[in-house]
Amino acid sequence: MLLHSRMRKKYKVSAIMLMSAVLYVLEMALYQFAGSVTHLVLLAMLDGLCYGMLLPGIVCYAPMLAPESLRSTAQALCNVVCNSLAGVLLGLIGGQMIAKFGARALYVSVIRCIQEGSPMLQQVMTEPKKIEFRQVETPTPQKGQVLVKIRRIGICGSDIHVYHGKHPFTRYPVTQGHEVSGEIAVLGEGVSCLRLGQKVTIEPQVVCGSCYPCRHGKYNLCENLKVMGFQTTGTASEFFAVDQEKITPLPDTMSFDQGAMIEPLAVAVHAVRQAGDIRGKRVAVLGAGPIGNLVAQTAKGM
Repeated sequence: MLLHSRMRKKYKVSAIMLMSAVLYVLEMALYQFAGSVTHLVLLAMLDGLCYGMLLPGIVCYAPMLAPESLRSTAQALCNVVCNSLAGVLLGLIGGQMIAKFGARALYVSVIRCIQEGSPMLQQVMTEPKKIEFRQVETPTPQKGQVLVKIRRIGICGSDIHVYHGKHPFTRYPVTQGHEVSGEIAVLGEGVSCLRLGQKVTIEPQVVCGSCYPCRHGKYNLCENLKVMGFQTTGTASEFFAVDQEKITPLPDTMSFDQGAMIEPLAVAVHAVRQAGDIRGKRVAVLGAGPIGNLVAQTAKGM
């Protein structure tokens, strides 16, 4: 009877370890093709199944194969071995994930999984000089869109005009924010030229693409122009869903503070380019506000 009981326990241990090995092989196969948050969640579930079966199997059944006089010692030894093994295996999997996705992308993916379905904060100016922060549903990027985690937002002179109720083309309520930097948190369907965790800025002009200026490359003069934060919703929220065409990638070495300055800097660069070749010429800039300063720096750099 004792031998028969030990044989049954031995078969249980073998079956559990075999099933764990099969799950591990399946996990490694999926790992080769993992490229999204959904895949990461699936891999985490397989981890739980694999090691959730293997380690308790060793702890619960392996000591029973030992003689009764040594069973307590075997139990303690198995506990130590399993705890150490769990730490090593999780460390190896974490290392593999970081090597495949990069630390930043993995961090963003995990955070996004945690925040899925939870509300986010959004700034809303309900009337001049009155700003509220509301909890709204986190947007889901549609086909061809990305979800950007907003990191920095600049305050433009036009934003100040809106605050004082003196902007002629803005109605309330309005969510502001058009000088912005952030990082990609979720890739929508069909987006392949961008990556999770990538630093980006957002082009705030929303144009029709069909009027005469748009058809001739002067979309900044679009006859139906809307600008985020003025005639349409701005980026002043924790996350912002936007078409991939509106995304400009930033160098990894650029700070988020610098990234939020790209939009006003683009205004300066465009203005200086309108003057043609200015090399070797002296340039007078009238107005020393942020744009005037950026125009002067651009003129020196060009």
